[in-house]
Amino acid sequence: MQNLKCMGNQVPSAGAFGARLGTTASGGGTIPRESRISLATVRPYSAGADGTCHPDSVSAPSEGVDGTEVAFLERLNPPWWVWFVGALLGAPLAVAYGAAFGLASGWLVFGAYLVILCTTLITTSPVICVDDLVLRAGRARLPLQFVGTVSALDTDHMTNARGINGNRAAFLLTRNWCSHTGVLIEVTDETDPHPYWLVTSRNPEALVAALHRSVAIPRRVEYRPDHEEQP
Repeated sequence: MQNLKCMGNQVPSAGAFGARLGTTASGGGTIPRESRISLATVRPYSAGADGTCHPDSVSAPSEGVDGTEVAFLERLNPPWWVWFVGALLGAPLAVAYGAAFGLASGWLVFGAYLVILCTTLITTSPVICVDDLVLRAGRARLPLQFVGTVSALDTDHMTNARGINGNRAAFLLTRNWCSHTGVLIEVTDETDPHPYWLVTSRNPEALVAALHRSVAIPRRVEYRPDHEEQP
């Protein structure tokens, strides 16, 4: 392998070094332990006298590392009618407590129920996030170096992709009650069991644009030799 210029833009991605930390890009399947490369934390260090670094000292971000620059963020919260129906379901309980222990107790129980309801609906709503390193969809993660073709899907195409014409091995994060549109993201990692992701989004065009921008950002990795020369 050729020497790599430090602090430059022409730096191979972590995938070029086979640097995967035990799971595939979207969390399905594993890589045999003997084929993994243990990665140290990225450490800043100046280049040698010739301006190059040795590949043995390369460190790259793992799949568990988030980026620092968020390009897209969307929480797939339920629509208003889910909140309304949920609130109505707590009304009989509040009435029962109010009749048994007084009006104040009924309102107190209803208020506590609403707090629990809102907390549950918010915390269980998946988040779609694109930063400068990974795409996150709920708990699943896909490093941007494994993002291939991305396509915004309208209602008809999204319905078709979720139906019998879709691939059973695809990773799905769909919430029909939030939106009938979404994005299809090709996974280029050959070790990943999922050929693509299908993700619901209220604004698929913005998600596609954010992925295009983030994937195009040059990755910069800093190096230092494993053994420093002592003066």
